[in-house]
Amino acid sequence: GDTLLDWVFQFAVAASATAVMSGSFAGRMRFVIFCAIAFVLSSVAYPMLVHWIWHKHGWLRKQGFLDCAGAAPVHLFGGSMGLAITAGLGPRKGVFYQGKLQTRPSSPLYVLQGTLALVWGWLAYCSGMAGTLPETASTSLATVAAVNTMVAAAFATLVALLMSSYCSSWKFTSFYDVATGTLCGLVAITGPGAVVQGWEAALIGAVAVPLACALCKAIALLRLDDPVGIISVHGGCGLWSLIAVGLFANASPVGNETGLLHGGGIHLLAIQLLGCTMTLSWALGVTSLLFLLLSRVTSLRVSAAAEKMGLDEAEHNSAVDQLWTSLGYDCRCNQRTATNSFASSRNNSCSRSPSPSPSRSSSRGNQQQQQQ
Repeated sequence: GDTLLDWVFQFAVAASATAVMSGSFAGRMRFVIFCAIAFVLSSVAYPMLVHWIWHKHGWLRKQGFLDCAGAAPVHLFGGSMGLAITAGLGPRKGVFYQGKLQTRPSSPLYVLQGTLALVWGWLAYCSGMAGTLPETASTSLATVAAVNTMVAAAFATLVALLMSSYCSSWKFTSFYDVATGTLCGLVAITGPGAVVQGWEAALIGAVAVPLACALCKAIALLRLDDPVGIISVHGGCGLWSLIAVGLFANASPVGNETGLLHGGGIHLLAIQLLGCTMTLSWALGVTSLLFLLLSRVTSLRVSAAAEKMGLDEAEHNSAVDQLWTSLGYDCRCNQRTATNSFASSRNNSCSRSPSPSPSRSSSRGNQQQQQQ
């Protein structure tokens, strides 16, 4: 029973790490290559790393390394894998123009839906992950983790809102910046969520936003195409999350050590830095080796024509036009067909109004000529 429970638990965490990685190379990689990388990393690389961190016989665990909810095996690991793959694949066509990043977000609605889903999912995730701590962990730690998760996310959102407004000379606030700031706070509190106080959680979340912003600019200068900020948000804030444990931990369930700012000395901080170094090295090394081996067998990147077409259609035969047609829309005239009585009575249409047909225009012209 316990073995199956542990398997389901680690399956969910491994899937999260793979999902984090996948956002860094959107629009470029062949689907079969992604499946191969995801399989190897989730079945080989992740189990070894998580054994070091959470298993009672893991060498990092024995040293006193603390990660309450997966900042290392999910966020830092996934962000590091994304960094290696993004550097290997290169940027999408036309993303960098005259050395500057030229991208534009496409759907505020999807960003809002995804952010809200992540917020509530994170609340349960960080609370439930308190079970990875030793036997001293209790329900009270899960409660502390839930409160700190909300506090860190709230303060990170506030800082992102202020920074976005300031950067636009207080003319507007970017919705995307605020949503990204929320995720920064959530990632940053993942590591120390159960072992810090409320004001420390607020500080940890607030610091994560300018850190991720600086990393985003550095990544763009290096011409690394990271479409949704995986490297900066998950990799950078995951690194900060683990360092924050060494600074702010009050009474660590692992060895009962406290952080540097609570008089615990530098030992816990040194162990956390060691864990960060090992996670980065393991992720970059394994991913680079796997990338090199696969590149000798087949092409990793889609063709230029497929990239221009879009991978929905090129890799999955699921173009946007096909989606709308299946819902009853005629994409040639941007108008919904009357497939049922409700549609015909409402006369629903797409967002753009169809242009008047030539037959209607000619009939109106004939009527005017007759009247003259």
